[in-house]
Amino acid sequence: MSKWELTVVENAGEIPASKVKDEIAVETRPLLIDIKAQLMLMPKTLVYTVGWRALVWQNKETGQFKDITDKEHDEYIRTGTINLTPTDGTDGTETEPANGDKGSTEIGDTTSP
Repeated sequence: MSKWELTVVENAGEIPASKVKDEIAVETRPLLIDIKAQLMLMPKTLVYTVGWRALVWQNKETGQFKDITDKEHDEYIRTGTINLTPTDGTDGTETEPANGDKGSTEIGDTTSP
């Protein structure tokens, strides 16, 4: 039995959307330094991933989305979760899913599907 196990190694950071203007530009030099420092090699299978993530409420019956409130956002930043239940009021923006796809990862999940 081999002492080697195939594994996925990743290191990700976040850029708040409010800090992004027209484009996302990331220097590769710090990323390459981090890769070499952690792995002590330059992997042949290296890829860079760019995407987006948002924390919203979704109506289980209609599929509509509703933004979290400022109070819920503050709680999420402070504790990493939201223990409040959303109200049925008109707070937030509701919209139908564009293609019926809810996405493949949950908020807080830092790994790829």
